[in-house]
Amino acid sequence: MNKIYIFKINNTFSILNRYNEYNLYVYFSGLINTNEYDLIKAYNLFNSITDNILDKEIGNIYMFNDDNYIVNNNIHYYNDYLSNEKTKLIIHNKYMSIYSNKNKPTFLDNLSNIDNMFYINFNSKEYGWLK
Repeated sequence: MNKIYIFKINNTFSILNRYNEYNLYVYFSGLINTNEYDLIKAYNLFNSITDNILDKEIGNIYMFNDDNYIVNNNIHYYNDYLSNEKTKLIIHNKYMSIYSNKNKPTFLDNLSNIDNMFYINFNSKEYGWLK
């Protein structure tokens, strides 16, 4: 099961790291490995790198015409039995998390329309911009 995190990067960090994605990967991997003494600093760094995900921005991920799609509050499910894809998207204020049995879930295509979206799969060490 793949777990992919998607962050909405603010404009300043997006411009600085557009062609050096490794820096953002190092920032976020450092935040995950933070000890409890540096937790406040890590929280402030996370808030300075990311922007809030607005409801109007994620309006394009709704796939109401698809029978394989179910939404419940901020949790979106996509179960396609023909392609054997089972994907769950959870939307938080500052980030999204995707759990899927596919390497490239369907939701990634829908989220690529939003500016400054950065994805990270810490298990396979894949990262990049969604455009």
